Amino acid sequence: MATIKGSVSQRSDSYTFYIEWSESEPNIANNTRVVTAKAYVECSAHTAFASNLSQSLTIEGTEFTATRDVSLSPGVKVELVSGSKTITHDSDGSKTISLFAECDLPDGSGWGPAWGSASGKATLTRIPRASSITATDANIESATTINISRADKSFTHTIKYSFEGLTGTIASKTSNTSVGWTIPSSFYAKIPNAKTGTVTLTCTTYSGSTAVGTSTCEFEVTASKSKCRPTVTATLIDSNSTTVALTGDSSKLIKYKSTAKVTPTATAKNSATIKKITVNGTVMSGTYVAFKNVQSETFKVEVTDSRGYTNTEYILKPTIVKYINLSANIEFYRPFATSSEIKVKFSGNYFNGNFGNANNELNISWAYKEKETDNYGTSKTLTPTISNNKYSGDFSLGEDFDYKKKYYFILYVSDKLSSVNVPYPLKAGEPFYDYGVDDEGNNYFNVNGDFYCKNKKVISADDKWVTATLTSDFTAY
Repeated sequence: MATIKGSVSQRSDSYTFYIEWSESEPNIANNTRVVTAKAYVECSAHTAFASNLSQSLTIEGTEFTATRDVSLSPGVKVELVSGSKTITHDSDGSKTISLFAECDLPDGSGWGPAWGSASGKATLTRIPRASSITATDANIESATTINISRADKSFTHTIKYSFEGLTGTIASKTSNTSVGWTIPSSFYAKIPNAKTGTVTLTCTTYSGSTAVGTSTCEFEVTASKSKCRPTVTATLIDSNSTTVALTGDSSKLIKYKSTAKVTPTATAKNSATIKKITVNGTVMSGTYVAFKNVQSETFKVEVTDSRGYTNTEYILKPTIVKYINLSANIEFYRPFATSSEIKVKFSGNYFNGNFGNANNELNISWAYKEKETDNYGTSKTLTPTISNNKYSGDFSLGEDFDYKKKYYFILYVSDKLSSVNVPYPLKAGEPFYDYGVDDEGNNYFNVNGDFYCKNKKVISADDKWVTATLTSDFTAY
């Protein structure tokens, strides 16, 4: 019992007025309970009596009345009016109600209470309603744990899910407070472009067969990398028929010369799509990626799907023939300025090896013309000295070249895969000189270049202008 204290209109030192109220066990299914209230007056001193007095008690807006005789004397407790009402609780199971009583009481020639009243609020015990639930985040195709915090041990629960338009029932009227649930693989199709999504669970709480309320929670599901990362493979061939003919194997590459054609095959998983494939950083726009004049010796294939998952683990390492690019350094020159002989000196790099189906071969020849607008004449072969992957040569091209003429030479250098044609204009070989008699009567010859006597160099161009005394032994060329 609970009490709401009131007051009397006179002799409050001898009389008390109050309401006592109580609540029944709840009807959980209906979310109701019965509240009973009674109004009382108690006497501690004096006596008073009156008949046919009006009594009134109100429980949450419902009035209960009575008419009765009231006789008071010390130690007497008189029940004046009572009532009972079924109260429906709020949806969360809570409820607070109002109680009010006012009663006629004996006056007793001024020795009675005359009038009593009381009012107040009564907070009822909460009726258990919807249980609450939580769930752990989980990967699709793995299990989440749903925990139910139930308000009453007799409750059962039905749990349903909603995910991007997919709905279903996880458990029906289960009495368990922990439920394991494996996330269906059908969830993948709902997030083809995302790694995660949000699932909403709705738990309906039952008391017997009656639903007493619902609660919800959310948790995150993930299309895991281990289940969804795309796969990729690739093939590689040399699509240059010239280099394939030299190696005899399209799976081999000749560095700097082959065309590596890489054809990846990528597969997206669990409703994702392939968004990008790159080979050595080059984005594939068709069905393959081609690398002309290939330099790479490894090829890394990377695939990215619509969820952003990548696979970078596929690496191709083809057999590489380490070809050396052909190069040439040349010089056409006269042994001396007025010489009718022309020489050529050359050197360079050369792949002196086997391609697999054929050996490399170096060919060097030369030709010349007298006018720039003319065509070169018939070329003539030179046989170089080859050491490892280098070649060189220093050859005379003959002594039939007029030193007073300008010539246009060319050196042709080629191997199985490359050619280097180097034109080289050679100016006329007229010497620069001055001769005469000095102030002392000596003959002199000033030359800017090499000076030869009987085919022997007697004055070097390094000496700049050099004065020499001519004798009968000197012959200038």
